Amino acid sequence: FLKWGFEMREILFRGRTECGAWIEGSLLDYQSGEKAILNRGFSKYGYEATEIYKRSMVIPETVGQFTGLHDKNGAKIFEGDKLNWIQFNFTVVCEWDKDLSKFFLKAPNKLDSIGITRFTRNEFEIIGNIHEGDK
Repeated sequence: FLKWGFEMREILFRGRTECGAWIEGSLLDYQSGEKAILNRGFSKYGYEATEIYKRSMVIPETVGQFTGLHDKNGAKIFEGDKLNWIQFNFTVVCEWDKDLSKFFLKAPNKLDSIGITRFTRNEFEIIGNIHEGDK
């Protein structure tokens, strides 16, 4: 979808359940601080497939938003993903800057960061995320 020359990105979140499963969908953010992911699936009733929504509670600290970009292998890049910057064989982490309202890539334990754009995505490969080990 293009509007004013800009591509609109899919709004999608990912989070990890207590049993360790990663799920994607819409974010439900409760006043209590709990978070859940609402995802779609299909359930069969007789001969008809009915679309249903499943709510899964997730660990709040593991929730990350989809950047709208994919790595060199076509995998979705989420906030919290660790990426290998292929050209330099250097690890960076995808983070969200709420003051600037943009995603950026930050080197662990470094102050330097760069913005992430659709023009740089083929230079990166997901190697893990900050909530679990590398692949």
